[in-house]
Amino acid sequence: MKKDIKVLILSCGTGGGHNSAAFAIQESLNEKGIKADFIEYLDIINKKIKNGINKLYINSTKMNGKIFKRIYKLGELYSRTSFISPVYALNRLNKKKLYKYIQENKYDYIITTHLFAAQALTAIKKEYPIHFIAVATDYVCIPFWEETNPDYFIIPSEELKEDFIDKGIPKEKLLPFGIPVAKSYKEEISIEEAKLKLNLNLEKEYILILTGSMGFGNVSQMLENLVSKIRDIIFIVVCGNNKKMLDNINNKFKENKNVIALGFINNLNLYIKASKIVLTKPRRFNNNRSCNIRKTIYSHNANSRM
Repeated sequence: MKKDIKVLILSCGTGGGHNSAAFAIQESLNEKGIKADFIEYLDIINKKIKNGINKLYINSTKMNGKIFKRIYKLGELYSRTSFISPVYALNRLNKKKLYKYIQENKYDYIITTHLFAAQALTAIKKEYPIHFIAVATDYVCIPFWEETNPDYFIIPSEELKEDFIDKGIPKEKLLPFGIPVAKSYKEEISIEEAKLKLNLNLEKEYILILTGSMGFGNVSQMLENLVSKIRDIIFIVVCGNNKKMLDNINNKFKENKNVIALGFINNLNLYIKASKIVLTKPRRFNNNRSCNIRKTIYSHNANSRM
Protein backbone atom coordinates (compact mmCIF):
# COMPACT_ATOMS: atom_id res chain seq x y z
CA MET A 1 0.00 0.00 0.00
CA LYS A 2 1.11 3.53 -0.71
CA LYS A 3 1.71 5.62 2.37
CA ASP A 4 -0.59 8.41 1.14
CA ILE A 5 -3.56 6.08 0.81
CA LYS A 6 -6.62 6.72 2.97
CA VAL A 7 -8.49 3.78 4.49
CA LEU A 8 -11.93 3.61 6.08
CA ILE A 9 -12.49 0.83 8.66
CA LEU A 10 -16.11 -0.09 9.36
CA SER A 11 -17.55 -2.22 12.13
CA CYS A 12 -20.71 -2.66 14.18
CA GLY A 13 -21.19 -2.73 17.95
CA THR A 14 -23.14 -6.02 18.05
CA GLY A 15 -20.61 -7.69 20.31
CA GLY A 16 -17.16 -6.39 21.17
CA GLY A 17 -15.06 -8.61 18.88
CA HIS A 18 -15.88 -6.75 15.67
CA ASN A 19 -14.83 -3.39 17.09
CA SER A 20 -11.72 -4.84 18.75
CA ALA A 21 -10.57 -6.26 15.41
CA ALA A 22 -11.31 -2.92 13.71
CA PHE A 23 -9.28 -0.98 16.28
CA ALA A 24 -6.39 -3.45 15.86
CA ILE A 25 -6.40 -2.91 12.08
CA GLN A 26 -6.47 0.86 12.54
CA GLU A 27 -3.60 0.68 15.02
CA SER A 28 -1.48 -1.40 12.64
CA LEU A 29 -2.14 0.77 9.57
CA ASN A 30 -1.49 4.03 11.45
CA GLU A 31 1.76 2.58 12.76
CA LYS A 32 2.82 2.01 9.14
CA GLY A 33 2.07 5.64 8.30
CA ILE A 34 -1.20 4.88 6.52
CA LYS A 35 -4.13 7.16 7.30
CA ALA A 36 -6.87 4.90 8.66
CA ASP A 37 -10.14 6.04 10.23
CA PHE A 38 -12.42 3.76 12.23
CA ILE A 39 -16.15 4.39 12.57
CA GLU A 40 -19.13 2.21 13.32
CA TYR A 41 -21.12 1.64 10.14
CA LEU A 42 -24.45 2.59 11.72
CA ASP A 43 -23.03 5.89 13.01
CA ILE A 44 -22.84 6.91 9.35
CA ILE A 45 -26.33 5.66 8.55
CA ASN A 46 -28.43 6.58 11.58
CA LYS A 47 -27.42 6.66 15.26
CA LYS A 48 -30.98 5.99 16.40
CA ILE A 49 -31.09 2.85 14.27
CA LYS A 50 -27.70 1.89 15.70
CA ASN A 51 -28.94 2.08 19.28
CA GLY A 52 -32.05 0.08 18.39
CA ILE A 53 -30.09 -2.70 16.65
CA ASN A 54 -27.54 -2.92 19.47
CA LYS A 55 -30.38 -3.16 21.99
CA LEU A 56 -32.06 -5.92 19.97
CA TYR A 57 -28.77 -7.81 19.82
CA ILE A 58 -28.22 -7.53 23.58
CA ASN A 59 -31.78 -8.74 24.26
CA SER A 60 -31.28 -11.70 21.92
CA THR A 61 -28.29 -12.86 23.97
CA LYS A 62 -30.27 -13.15 27.21
CA MET A 63 -31.38 -16.51 28.65
CA ASN A 64 -28.04 -18.01 27.58
CA GLY A 65 -28.57 -16.75 24.03
CA LYS A 66 -31.68 -18.84 23.27
CA ILE A 67 -33.23 -16.17 21.03
CA PHE A 68 -29.91 -15.52 19.27
CA LYS A 69 -29.48 -19.25 18.59
CA ARG A 70 -32.94 -19.45 17.02
CA ILE A 71 -32.31 -16.40 14.83
CA TYR A 72 -28.91 -17.80 13.80
CA LYS A 73 -30.49 -21.15 12.90
CA LEU A 74 -33.10 -19.39 10.76
CA GLY A 75 -30.27 -17.48 9.07
CA GLU A 76 -28.50 -20.76 8.26
CA LEU A 77 -31.68 -22.17 6.72
CA TYR A 78 -32.36 -18.98 4.72
CA SER A 79 -28.79 -18.84 3.38
CA ARG A 80 -29.38 -22.21 1.70
CA THR A 81 -32.10 -20.72 -0.47
CA SER A 82 -31.56 -18.70 -3.64
CA PHE A 83 -33.41 -15.67 -2.29
CA ILE A 84 -31.79 -12.40 -1.25
CA SER A 85 -31.89 -12.21 2.52
CA PRO A 86 -33.90 -9.52 4.38
CA VAL A 87 -30.58 -8.55 6.04
CA TYR A 88 -29.00 -7.77 2.67
CA ALA A 89 -32.15 -5.96 1.50
CA LEU A 90 -32.06 -3.66 4.55
CA ASN A 91 -28.35 -2.90 4.24
CA ARG A 92 -28.71 -2.27 0.50
CA LEU A 93 -30.99 0.65 1.39
CA ASN A 94 -28.00 2.36 3.02
CA LYS A 95 -25.73 2.25 -0.02
CA LYS A 96 -26.28 5.89 -1.11
CA LYS A 97 -25.57 7.35 2.30
CA LEU A 98 -22.49 5.16 2.79
CA TYR A 99 -21.13 5.87 -0.70
CA LYS A 100 -21.61 9.60 -0.16
CA TYR A 101 -19.60 9.38 3.06
CA ILE A 102 -16.82 7.47 1.29
CA GLN A 103 -16.68 9.98 -1.56
CA GLU A 104 -16.83 13.11 0.62
CA ASN A 105 -13.98 11.85 2.81
CA LYS A 106 -11.96 10.62 -0.19
CA TYR A 107 -11.29 7.07 1.02
CA ASP A 108 -9.30 4.88 -1.34
CA TYR A 109 -10.03 1.57 0.35
CA ILE A 110 -12.49 0.16 2.88
CA ILE A 111 -12.03 -2.63 5.39
CA THR A 112 -14.99 -4.04 7.29
CA THR A 113 -15.10 -6.43 10.23
CA HIS A 114 -18.88 -6.81 10.12
CA LEU A 115 -21.39 -8.41 7.75
CA PHE A 116 -23.80 -5.43 7.68
CA ALA A 117 -21.24 -3.01 6.26
CA ALA A 118 -19.98 -5.69 3.83
CA GLN A 119 -23.49 -6.06 2.41
CA ALA A 120 -23.91 -2.31 1.93
CA LEU A 121 -20.46 -2.12 0.31
CA THR A 122 -21.38 -5.01 -2.00
CA ALA A 123 -24.48 -3.10 -3.13
CA ILE A 124 -22.29 -0.05 -3.82
CA LYS A 125 -19.73 -2.16 -5.69
CA LYS A 126 -22.40 -3.25 -8.16
CA GLU A 127 -22.66 0.36 -9.33
CA TYR A 128 -19.36 2.06 -8.50
CA PRO A 129 -15.69 0.99 -8.68
CA ILE A 130 -14.90 0.66 -4.97
CA HIS A 131 -12.51 -1.76 -3.30
CA PHE A 132 -12.97 -3.39 0.07
CA ILE A 133 -11.75 -6.23 2.28
CA ALA A 134 -13.97 -8.22 4.65
CA VAL A 135 -12.52 -9.55 7.90
CA ALA A 136 -14.35 -12.51 9.46
CA THR A 137 -14.14 -12.57 13.25
CA ASP A 138 -15.99 -15.85 13.90
CA TYR A 139 -14.64 -19.40 13.76
CA VAL A 140 -17.35 -20.24 11.25
CA CYS A 141 -18.67 -18.81 7.99
CA ILE A 142 -21.77 -17.10 9.36
CA PRO A 143 -24.98 -16.90 7.28
CA PHE A 144 -25.08 -14.30 4.48
CA TRP A 145 -21.31 -13.80 4.03
CA GLU A 146 -22.00 -15.48 0.68
CA GLU A 147 -24.05 -12.40 -0.32
CA THR A 148 -21.02 -10.14 -0.12
CA ASN A 149 -18.38 -9.47 -2.75
CA PRO A 150 -15.18 -8.09 -1.19
CA ASP A 151 -11.88 -8.12 -3.04
CA TYR A 152 -10.57 -10.46 -0.33
CA PHE A 153 -11.78 -12.25 2.78
CA ILE A 154 -9.42 -12.39 5.75
CA ILE A 155 -10.45 -15.48 7.74
CA PRO A 156 -9.34 -16.76 11.16
CA SER A 157 -7.80 -20.06 10.08
CA GLU A 158 -6.79 -22.31 7.20
CA GLU A 159 -9.30 -24.81 8.64
CA LEU A 160 -12.14 -22.47 7.69
CA LYS A 161 -11.39 -22.37 3.96
CA GLU A 162 -13.64 -25.34 3.20
CA ASP A 163 -16.50 -23.76 5.14
CA PHE A 164 -16.30 -20.53 3.12
CA ILE A 165 -15.84 -22.35 -0.19
CA ASP A 166 -18.93 -24.48 0.55
CA LYS A 167 -20.90 -21.23 0.80
CA GLY A 168 -19.79 -20.29 -2.74
CA ILE A 169 -16.98 -17.89 -1.85
CA PRO A 170 -14.07 -18.19 -4.33
CA LYS A 171 -10.99 -19.90 -2.93
CA GLU A 172 -8.66 -17.24 -4.38
CA LYS A 173 -10.31 -14.57 -2.22
CA LEU A 174 -9.62 -16.33 1.07
CA LEU A 175 -6.63 -15.19 3.13
CA PRO A 176 -6.20 -17.20 6.37
CA PHE A 177 -4.31 -14.48 8.26
CA GLY A 178 -6.16 -14.88 11.58
CA ILE A 179 -8.22 -12.45 13.63
CA PRO A 180 -6.53 -9.03 14.08
CA VAL A 181 -5.47 -8.29 17.65
CA ALA A 182 -4.09 -5.15 19.27
CA LYS A 183 -0.35 -4.64 19.55
CA SER A 184 -0.57 -4.86 23.35
CA TYR A 185 -1.33 -8.60 23.10
CA LYS A 186 1.97 -9.18 21.31
CA GLU A 187 4.16 -7.32 23.77
CA GLU A 188 6.72 -9.40 25.61
CA ILE A 189 5.91 -9.26 29.31
CA SER A 190 6.59 -11.85 32.00
CA ILE A 191 3.84 -13.43 34.05
CA GLU A 192 5.36 -11.83 37.17
CA GLU A 193 5.38 -8.35 35.65
CA ALA A 194 1.75 -8.70 34.54
CA LYS A 195 0.74 -9.81 38.05
CA LEU A 196 2.50 -6.81 39.58
CA LYS A 197 0.69 -4.41 37.24
CA LEU A 198 -2.65 -5.96 38.22
CA ASN A 199 -1.83 -6.19 41.96
CA LEU A 200 -2.20 -9.97 41.83
CA ASN A 201 -0.47 -12.36 44.23
CA LEU A 202 2.91 -13.39 42.82
CA GLU A 203 2.77 -16.67 44.75
CA LYS A 204 -0.57 -17.74 43.27
CA GLU A 205 -1.47 -19.18 39.87
CA TYR A 206 -4.49 -17.94 37.92
CA ILE A 207 -6.91 -19.38 35.38
CA LEU A 208 -8.73 -16.77 33.30
CA ILE A 209 -12.25 -17.50 32.02
CA LEU A 210 -13.54 -15.31 29.19
CA THR A 211 -17.23 -15.17 28.28
CA GLY A 212 -17.14 -12.66 25.42
CA SER A 213 -18.17 -9.02 25.56
CA MET A 214 -21.81 -10.01 26.18
CA GLY A 215 -21.07 -12.63 28.86
CA PHE A 216 -22.22 -16.02 27.50
CA GLY A 217 -22.47 -19.42 29.13
CA ASN A 218 -23.43 -21.13 32.39
CA VAL A 219 -20.19 -20.01 33.98
CA SER A 220 -21.51 -20.19 37.53
CA GLN A 221 -22.08 -23.95 37.26
CA MET A 222 -18.72 -24.48 35.57
CA LEU A 223 -16.98 -22.51 38.30
CA GLU A 224 -18.66 -24.55 41.00
CA ASN A 225 -17.27 -27.73 39.44
CA LEU A 226 -13.78 -26.32 38.94
CA VAL A 227 -13.50 -24.80 42.40
CA SER A 228 -14.54 -28.05 44.06
CA LYS A 229 -11.80 -29.99 42.23
CA ILE A 230 -8.95 -27.48 41.96
CA ARG A 231 -8.26 -25.76 45.27
CA ASP A 232 -4.83 -24.20 44.74
CA ILE A 233 -5.76 -22.01 41.73
CA ILE A 234 -7.50 -18.62 41.62
CA PHE A 235 -10.16 -18.27 38.92
CA ILE A 236 -10.71 -14.87 37.29
CA VAL A 237 -13.98 -14.59 35.33
CA VAL A 238 -14.51 -11.71 32.90
CA CYS A 239 -18.27 -11.26 32.50
CA GLY A 240 -18.16 -8.52 29.88
CA ASN A 241 -21.32 -6.41 29.82
CA ASN A 242 -23.41 -9.12 31.49
CA LYS A 243 -24.17 -7.49 34.85
CA LYS A 244 -26.52 -10.31 35.83
CA MET A 245 -23.71 -12.85 35.44
CA LEU A 246 -21.32 -10.61 37.38
CA ASP A 247 -23.75 -10.17 40.28
CA ASN A 248 -24.60 -13.89 40.31
CA ILE A 249 -20.96 -14.97 40.58
CA ASN A 250 -20.14 -12.33 43.18
CA ASN A 251 -23.08 -13.46 45.32
CA LYS A 252 -22.53 -17.17 44.89
CA PHE A 253 -18.79 -17.09 45.57
CA LYS A 254 -18.57 -14.12 47.95
CA GLU A 255 -17.00 -16.33 50.65
CA ASN A 256 -14.55 -17.95 48.23
CA LYS A 257 -11.24 -16.09 47.89
CA ASN A 258 -10.31 -18.24 44.89
CA VAL A 259 -12.91 -16.61 42.61
CA ILE A 260 -12.59 -13.09 41.19
CA ALA A 261 -15.39 -11.76 38.97
CA LEU A 262 -14.86 -8.76 36.68
CA GLY A 263 -17.13 -6.83 34.34
CA PHE A 264 -16.02 -5.30 31.03
CA ILE A 265 -12.29 -4.47 31.17
CA ASN A 266 -9.87 -2.59 28.92
CA ASN A 267 -6.67 -4.32 30.05
CA LEU A 268 -7.52 -7.88 29.09
CA ASN A 269 -4.05 -8.33 27.61
CA LEU A 270 -2.50 -8.06 31.07
CA TYR A 271 -4.90 -10.60 32.58
CA ILE A 272 -4.08 -13.03 29.77
CA LYS A 273 -0.36 -12.64 30.36
CA ALA A 274 -0.80 -13.02 34.14
CA SER A 275 -2.73 -16.30 33.78
CA LYS A 276 -1.45 -19.84 33.54
CA ILE A 277 -4.40 -20.91 31.39
CA VAL A 278 -7.06 -18.96 29.50
CA LEU A 279 -10.44 -20.52 28.67
CA THR A 280 -12.66 -18.87 26.05
CA LYS A 281 -16.08 -19.40 24.50
CA PRO A 282 -16.45 -22.67 22.54
CA ARG A 283 -17.09 -22.64 18.79
CA ARG A 284 -17.98 -25.27 16.22
CA PHE A 285 -18.05 -25.47 12.44
CA ASN A 286 -21.27 -25.71 10.45
CA ASN A 287 -22.37 -29.08 9.07
CA ASN A 288 -21.13 -30.69 12.30
CA ARG A 289 -17.50 -30.47 11.20
CA SER A 290 -15.41 -30.73 14.29
CA CYS A 291 -13.47 -27.70 15.39
CA ASN A 292 -12.52 -29.31 18.70
CA ILE A 293 -13.59 -26.99 21.48
CA ARG A 294 -12.47 -23.48 20.64
CA LYS A 295 -10.85 -23.31 23.98
CA THR A 296 -7.89 -21.00 23.68
CA ILE A 297 -5.03 -21.92 25.95
CA TYR A 298 -2.23 -19.42 26.34
CA SER A 299 0.94 -21.10 27.51
CA HIS A 300 3.88 -19.07 28.67
CA ASN A 301 6.12 -21.80 27.32
CA ALA A 302 4.82 -21.35 23.77
CA ASN A 303 5.08 -18.52 21.27
CA SER A 304 1.72 -19.00 19.58
CA ARG A 305 -1.96 -19.35 20.45
CA MET A 306 -3.38 -22.87 20.18
